[in-house]
Amino acid sequence: MWDFSWEAPENPCDVYGVCGAFAFCTKSSICDCLEGFVPVSDEEWSKSNWTRGCVRRSELLCKKNESSLAAVKSKPDKFQVLRGVKLPDRYHYFLDMEADECQHWCMGNCSCKAYAFVTSIYCMAWTEDLIDIEQFSFGGENLFLHLSYAEIVIWVANRENPLLVSDTNSSLIIDNDGNLRILNGEHKSVWSTKVRLQFNATIAKLTDIGNFCLNDTTSGSIVWESFDYPGNSLLPGMKLGTNGKTQGKHLMTSWKSDDDPTPGDFVVGLSAEQPPQALIWRGSKPYYRSGPWDGGRFIGIPAQEDGYSDLISLMPANSQEGAYLTVNLLTSPNYQLLYIKPNGVLQMIYWDNEENMWDFSWEAPENPCDVYGVCGAFAFCTKSSICDCLEGFVPVSDEEWSKSNWTRGCVRRSELLCKKNESSLAAVKSKPDKFQVLRGVKLPDRYHYFLDMEADECQHWCMGNCSCKAYAFVTSIYCMAWTEDLIDIEKFSFGGENLFLHLSYAEIGLKKDREALIIRLETIGGLLFDLAKDRPTMTEVVSMLCSEIDLPEPKEPLFTLQRLSGNSNGQESANIALASVGRNANVEAEKYLRILTTYDPEYGEYLKHVESDGSNFADDLENSRRKDY
Repeated sequence: MWDFSWEAPENPCDVYGVCGAFAFCTKSSICDCLEGFVPVSDEEWSKSNWTRGCVRRSELLCKKNESSLAAVKSKPDKFQVLRGVKLPDRYHYFLDMEADECQHWCMGNCSCKAYAFVTSIYCMAWTEDLIDIEQFSFGGENLFLHLSYAEIVIWVANRENPLLVSDTNSSLIIDNDGNLRILNGEHKSVWSTKVRLQFNATIAKLTDIGNFCLNDTTSGSIVWESFDYPGNSLLPGMKLGTNGKTQGKHLMTSWKSDDDPTPGDFVVGLSAEQPPQALIWRGSKPYYRSGPWDGGRFIGIPAQEDGYSDLISLMPANSQEGAYLTVNLLTSPNYQLLYIKPNGVLQMIYWDNEENMWDFSWEAPENPCDVYGVCGAFAFCTKSSICDCLEGFVPVSDEEWSKSNWTRGCVRRSELLCKKNESSLAAVKSKPDKFQVLRGVKLPDRYHYFLDMEADECQHWCMGNCSCKAYAFVTSIYCMAWTEDLIDIEKFSFGGENLFLHLSYAEIGLKKDREALIIRLETIGGLLFDLAKDRPTMTEVVSMLCSEIDLPEPKEPLFTLQRLSGNSNGQESANIALASVGRNANVEAEKYLRILTTYDPEYGEYLKHVESDGSNFADDLENSRRKDY
């Protein structure tokens, strides 16, 4: 038959200009403005109406009136790289122009919006609106955006009461009480260190690592320091503390906007449980969660499988203040720090000496699945940013689920044996509960932690506690268990941990029933037996399956049976085998299993399911030969 090896457009991002001008389509098919640009309409953007695109936030220096005060005080324009993208449309092409010449040409032309240098193509530049840009998961080219110079302001003393730009008479003083104080143009205090001092003899110093300190001149000790009060940045030497235990210190807070340092909606800190997690809160609610720390990495960040203890360290908790996270001082020439953007995206940024600009090596949330609890309870977010119920659970509302409204999550389908009345007939007839593994995930929030409890003890504890919903055993963390709703689970493309779900036996049995019954044939064809005189022929087998006659005592067949899951070759064999068997009546499925049971008693379990609930199993048998099952 005809098949295809490639097609386009393959996803919404492939459609031309879906995000409008100066915006790009992300890996999760959501539009985002280019760095240095903002939506034309915030209202339309919030409703996913992206067609009008974005506009430049800050005017280029070359566009300013050179005689104006703004132009005199401004620093030269720079380039910001956007990596791994489909380059925009409507480009100029300069054959044989090298990379440095290409950059110089774009910087020298105020109409130039961006440039790129592609091997075998050489220089490309854009002077019109940048349209039809797509961010790829892998591959793509680097686009260098022509932006106004943007300094990263790492700390602002008077964030909650910023001065007007026009207030040129403001001042920073050491007051008579020894405290630092900022006065506005009318000599009114807008900020103070507010330290109780035994003596008022102090001196202010800015250290080489950027710490602004107030020192007691008598003892030389530091009585106040800016590193205790991070703003939107965590520099090497600063400490990120535990939310709720820092008395307002050691927490990062976003700016309200790129131009307004007033505290914004997002706060970054560590959670109070053990082992701790890094969290971004939006107001009082979690917005992003890193997963617990295992001694070298946060296990909910799969991109850092080898650990990143060379970048950050986590100091153990104490009863008073909890744990602390620090950015390490590296010998690398690329200075780096943590930075929380006004939109709640946390980045590890660094200064790229080669490109002479700020760039980032990691950010979160990176896609819709990273946002806390997006799928609700007892559900997980898949690689394609779609929610799915955990094994053994069903949506709270099928109607809402069908409309991609997943917030209410899922509920258990089959009650655990331990929840049933032990004296009831249902409990007497039921088989014991089991565990079903979900592999490669970010483990849920709200866990219990059992230090030094081995895997078998962990499993035993969970099985013995009816309130236990799941458990996990992670090297370097040991036992983790959940007794509350399972929330904020994400399925990773690689990495992740294994979560063992506490399910009723009925759910495990259903899972087994759905495994393909694979028949490995010695010869190609339907159900083939040895054609010796004491074995039934193919015609006789089909006849037996489709009639009411008693089955003869079988001989050992030449084919062997095994259960196989997720194997395309095995599925193909099952399709061949089942093609020769009736599939539209329960009795046919029952007869088929009776033959299997005579060769292997283990299949008696399947036969029992058919006898007790034949309709479902017959459907499973039918589905198992469909290629999309």
